[in-house]
Amino acid sequence: MNLEFHQLDLRYQALRSVQPRLEKRLLSSLHEHGQQTPIVVSLHDGQHVVVDGYKRVRALQQLHADTVKVLHWELLPSSALIVARLMCASPGDNALEQGWCLSHLKDESGVNESELARRFDRDVSWVHRRLALVKRLPEEIVGLVQQGKVGAFVAQKYLVPLARAHLQHACQLARWIAATRPSTRSVGGVYSIWQNSNAATRQWVVDHPELVERARTEEQRTPPSASVHEAVLKDVGMVAAVSRRAAQQAGQVPWPPVQHRQLMARLSDAQQLLEQLRGVEEVPSA
Repeated sequence: MNLEFHQLDLRYQALRSVQPRLEKRLLSSLHEHGQQTPIVVSLHDGQHVVVDGYKRVRALQQLHADTVKVLHWELLPSSALIVARLMCASPGDNALEQGWCLSHLKDESGVNESELARRFDRDVSWVHRRLALVKRLPEEIVGLVQQGKVGAFVAQKYLVPLARAHLQHACQLARWIAATRPSTRSVGGVYSIWQNSNAATRQWVVDHPELVERARTEEQRTPPSASVHEAVLKDVGMVAAVSRRAAQQAGQVPWPPVQHRQLMARLSDAQQLLEQLRGVEEVPSA
């Protein structure tokens, strides 16, 4: 059976993330071979609710297709959604998307966690962990994941624990990821440095993740024989450059008492670290 796009009810679209690379391959395949596999819909109250096939729908719309092949399931949309998850799970399926699906079924369809566990053939703790995963992420990050600007794996691996510890820092890092599309390894490196830093340095890391990543890259390229000395010199040079820029910006505006106290506290932390550097001893030349 074929339907026109305006006949489709896309109410579950937000439960799946956009995956640009996968969808690019799908677009190429549909352009060359046409639609081979129908999307799955559930007919409910006269609406053709799409429960599986959102990537195909988007790709066919980009190709300006007139209709889409559909397969009707004689199930309520909520039941069809569960069956689609169990039978049509794709390699890109992940814990976040599972959490979105479970959250929707719980909030919109009134299915409790025990019943969800039974229907998905899982234990209640599996359901609880995925629901908790979704609740920890703010709407801003969820939106970036759904749009494909932040990978679901990156969000699950790094942004969820970061949001649990510091919500604002998680949002800042997510914006950087969305804007620059760094590799998963790069994000992991920045997160690792944040995780092992004090409060003042953590703020600096999320304010300048590109500098942190650049320093890490340069460090990896540095020959082993000079790695420590060159790395320290580069880091200190970076601190000087950032401090110079901060000094220029700070003098352009008046500082209210609260922000001034915060600035002084962070400067005190920085000065203590610089004093440690001043204590480095010189080794006399042979």
